[in-house]
Amino acid sequence: MDILKEINAEPKTASFGIRLASATIDFFSLWFVGFLMGLLFGKLDTTQDGFHVSVSGFPALILFVFWFALIPISEGLTGQTAGKRICKIIVVRRNLEPTNIGISLLRHLFDVFDFCCLFIGFILIAVTRNKQRVGDLVAGTYVVVKD
Repeated sequence: MDILKEINAEPKTASFGIRLASATIDFFSLWFVGFLMGLLFGKLDTTQDGFHVSVSGFPALILFVFWFALIPISEGLTGQTAGKRICKIIVVRRNLEPTNIGISLLRHLFDVFDFCCLFIGFILIAVTRNKQRVGDLVAGTYVVVKD
């Protein structure tokens, strides 16, 4: 499959809103699996404010492997995560070549920084010309609308 044939000759950069929707879908997919793993193999703590589950040991390793398979491997092989596929966007390199697992992993090593450091990723997507977050800038990628 040649993903370059599936995008415009002059691709449109994905908007902040569609990227946020895609990330939200991926987040809740991971959250749901983590929650199930916590219920099945972790510890359930209840307080007067609610409850939370925690996972450690081998189940936590399985959860990490699931994250790795869902995000960097999926995106590296196809340019899309489940959320990106649903939102019809794709990650490409600056020269519109397909990404790979190494580049995707590099992009996602900065996810925590993008989210936790005063939402710097959101700010960068809003102000950079190609709507790139820190991971995109480091990896030389951007997210475009897929036909």
